[in-house]
Amino acid sequence: MRNFLEAEEHGFSPDQRAELGLGALVCVVVLVLLAMLAFILKEAWPSFAHNGLRWFGAGGNVDNQIQAIFTSGDQNQAPQLLFHAWPLIWSTILTTGFAVVISFVCSLFVAVFNGRVRAGLAEAHPGAGGPAAGERAVGHLRAARGAGAGAVHRQPPESASRTRHR
Repeated sequence: MRNFLEAEEHGFSPDQRAELGLGALVCVVVLVLLAMLAFILKEAWPSFAHNGLRWFGAGGNVDNQIQAIFTSGDQNQAPQLLFHAWPLIWSTILTTGFAVVISFVCSLFVAVFNGRVRAGLAEAHPGAGGPAAGERAVGHLRAARGAGAGAVHRQPPESASRTRHR
């Protein structure tokens, strides 16, 4: 009789299939990212060819540059193609940095709050089969004392039972 928890003799185990599937997924994601980069470079090449790397440098107000690009064709002027991207890149870095800092602080608050709430709930409402607050675990059962005793039930902690039955 064959145990179906063991790996098949001719095929891959479930762990190997998951490993291969996740590896293939990573390869597909990397290929999509490379295709996106190639597309962006292909479409941006005329700008790089005209402006060179100074395109990434600082150079004034972005709104004025965009307005000059759009209105140069309407006013029968020479096309205005110079656009400096550094203000946009810097604002993206700042916005992303602030978002990461804010989300990190919020996640810390959520983690602390979640831990305290769970601890409070566990103390107030113990899990099924667990001892109630102030009682011992199930392994510490003993026979009841007194007349007609014979039932086994939970007893209070040792310190409380010593003071009560003395």
